[in-house]
Amino acid sequence: MTFDYITQLRWSSPHYLVAHHPRGIWVWECGISKPIYTNKARFIGISKNEEFLLYRHFLLPRHEAYHIPTKQVVTVKDLSAQDFTPQNRFYLDYENFRGVQMIDALEKAQQRNIAIGDEYQQHTLVMSAISPSGKEIAIVREQDAGGFETVHGGCYTYLGKHLFSFPIQRGYFPFIRFDAHFQRLAVSINEHTVAIYEMPTGRQIELFQSYRVGSIRALAFNPQNPMRLAYIDSQSTWKIRFGNGHVLSRHEDIKIESLAFSPDGNQLAILRADGSIRIYRYPELKLVESYEIGA
Repeated sequence: MTFDYITQLRWSSPHYLVAHHPRGIWVWECGISKPIYTNKARFIGISKNEEFLLYRHFLLPRHEAYHIPTKQVVTVKDLSAQDFTPQNRFYLDYENFRGVQMIDALEKAQQRNIAIGDEYQQHTLVMSAISPSGKEIAIVREQDAGGFETVHGGCYTYLGKHLFSFPIQRGYFPFIRFDAHFQRLAVSINEHTVAIYEMPTGRQIELFQSYRVGSIRALAFNPQNPMRLAYIDSQSTWKIRFGNGHVLSRHEDIKIESLAFSPDGNQLAILRADGSIRIYRYPELKLVESYEIGA
C-alpha cells in the first residue's frame, strides 16, 4: 500500500480542512457543514491566499488547480510559485529501482529524482513527509531483497544526502511528521512506540510507548508549540503528549482514522471511521463543530 491511499486529515490553512481518502478528497470551509469541493484526485495543497487548491488526478497524469471563489478549474502554469509554500506545492512519488521523485505540482521546476536505495533491488514508498522548508524529506520504504522484504526509514536532503536513519518494525505501517518549525521529526517506529528525533542531527530526544490494544496511528504536532504532539492510541482513543511527559487522553465511541491540528494551533480535528469529523477547541478540548464526509 502506498501513501496515496491512506486516510489522512490535514488543515491546509486556518479556514480549510482537507480529508484524503481512497475515493478522493473532500474540502470543508470552517463553519460550513457540507464539503465545498470534492474530487477523485490526490490533494497537494492550498495557496497562501486560500484561493487556489492544487491536486493531481488519480488516473490522468496531470495537475490542476481549483479556484475556490469562482468554483472554476484553472491551469497550474498560470499560477505563481510565490503564492505556495513548499509543503503545498511539492510532493513525493516513487521510482521502482533508485529512489523517490520530488514533483512540482505547479510544473515550474524540473522533476527531481532522489536516489536513496540500491539500484538493483526494487522498493516501494510506504510513507513520506516533506519539511516546511521543502529541503528535507523523511521516507519509509519497503525493499525486496531477493524475495525477502525489509523496511527502511530515513531522512534526506532534497539533493539526496542522507542525514540519518530510523528503525521501522517489519509489517507495521508507520506514520511520520515534521513539526512546523523544523526542529523535530516524530516517527511511529512500531505499533506501540513513538520516537522523536532532533533535526537535522537525528539525535533521539524522546521515546515513549503505549501498551493498549491496537496500534499507534497518526501523528500531529501543534504548529504553535512543537512540544505538543497529538496521536491516536488504540482504536478509539486519542492523546496529546506534552514535553514534560504529561498526557491528556480522550475517548471516542468509534474507531479513529486520523487527526490534525489547525495552523494556529487552536483546533484539533478528529476523523472517525464512520466518515464524521469532529473539531475540538484547544486547549479546552471542547467539541465545537462536526462534519460528514458522506454529506
